[in-house]
Amino acid sequence: LIKPTKYGENKWVVAKDNLSIEDIRRTILNSELFVSDLDDSIAHSPTRVFVKKNFFKNPLTLIWGAFSLLKIMKMGKKNRFEIWQTYFTRFERDLAKIEFNIENATKRLYPGITEFFGDLEKHCPHQKQILITRTDEKIGMPYQAILGFDEGYYRQFDKYKSVDKLVDKYSPKIISIAGDSEEDKGMVDRAKASSIEYCLGINVASSMKKINEGFDVN
Repeated sequence: LIKPTKYGENKWVVAKDNLSIEDIRRTILNSELFVSDLDDSIAHSPTRVFVKKNFFKNPLTLIWGAFSLLKIMKMGKKNRFEIWQTYFTRFERDLAKIEFNIENATKRLYPGITEFFGDLEKHCPHQKQILITRTDEKIGMPYQAILGFDEGYYRQFDKYKSVDKLVDKYSPKIISIAGDSEEDKGMVDRAKASSIEYCLGINVASSMKKINEGFDVN
């Protein structure tokens, strides 16, 4: 729908054949719920930034990193949620030291994200914006505050279960879901299998090599 150019190689949109730009725009604006992941979906992964910053400060983090690498080599990236679940459980003290910093969070947001959520707030008074992420609340709260998410669901290692809760709570007809992983695709699949009328799945891909056909839009 939007082709990359010489001056904007990372600005492109690929969608399923039956969707036009106007269809996508109309669906997003008419969605009762707009659900988004955090890391690498709306911002350069704040969780990775935090872990890298603290990696050598705690010897146990080195051990976690080594075991995590071996697990990824053996089982693939689809099981990354288990790695992060282990991290957040074992390193509570490190997380407790995080300071709420709006300025640093703003710097990590992807270009245009602030304007995008500003438009949703302006044009969609009926819509709830929901943040669903595997990361800890201490890491994610600045982004929830900056972008005005109505709700934040943290440490969600089975994200699709959060979709079940939202459908039961709000009984929406249309949901838009944005993410960048197989776990986020799981949320899309769950929503499409539910009682709602339509779900628009949006994959935030860093390149055309990472297009995921399981989503409606990349």
